[in-house]
Amino acid sequence: QEAFDTVIQAYRVAEDSRVHLPAVVAYDGFWTSHVLQPLDVPEDEEEVMRFAPITRSWVRLDVDNPAQLGAVGTPEWYWEIRWQAVEALRESQKVIEEVDEEFGKWFGRRYGLFYAYRTEDAELVIVTYGSLYGLAKKVADRLRREGVRAGALRLRVIRPWPGDQLKKALEAAEKVFVIDRAINHGAYLQGPMAMEVAATLQRPVYSALATIGMRAIDSDMIYEAALKVLKGLWAPNQTYTIGLRGGYE
Repeated sequence: QEAFDTVIQAYRVAEDSRVHLPAVVAYDGFWTSHVLQPLDVPEDEEEVMRFAPITRSWVRLDVDNPAQLGAVGTPEWYWEIRWQAVEALRESQKVIEEVDEEFGKWFGRRYGLFYAYRTEDAELVIVTYGSLYGLAKKVADRLRREGVRAGALRLRVIRPWPGDQLKKALEAAEKVFVIDRAINHGAYLQGPMAMEVAATLQRPVYSALATIGMRAIDSDMIYEAALKVLKGLWAPNQTYTIGLRGGYE
């Protein structure tokens, strides 16, 4: 449902005059794309078109007003061209939040920049993205029953990076454990989101890779990894693996 709704929102965001940048909506292959689940599709297509109408951008082919589109930028102007994209992407966070709020008024659902679950007093927060969030919440509940103040956080918007909001949500946690689902080859931390979170908080975080290529994972595996973080068996600012044969665990 969220992926479907976000596609509709993405048209509004990308075509907003303050943005005019491509939008990418990503969701889990197999776990989300190859399953059956209820989906609320608006019956009135016109309602969707009113929410996200087709816009007539100046960036279009027009025989009466010919222009070069996608031409090579010369050194004299290329930096300014790229900086416009930097500023537009930065501005897009405000647009994303505005569109999400308006979508909620139209269709009764809104999503925000990220999801936070039981993080207010958490000493350990498990940060991830995609459908792994459900397992992370389950692990947080299990740890809570065992006396550990644990929470979970799921990233929804990655670019622009919601650094200020994430810092506020995570700064009180003693340990932040980021489970990445992609490899940042050759980087200091192999988890790309772990790098982002560490830079945001300006302190070490715990990092692990899991479900690369959509390999199956369960809550017990995440629970065991969380225990290694809590017991000091895993060190901060190193990337470990979950569920990898011969991996770094």
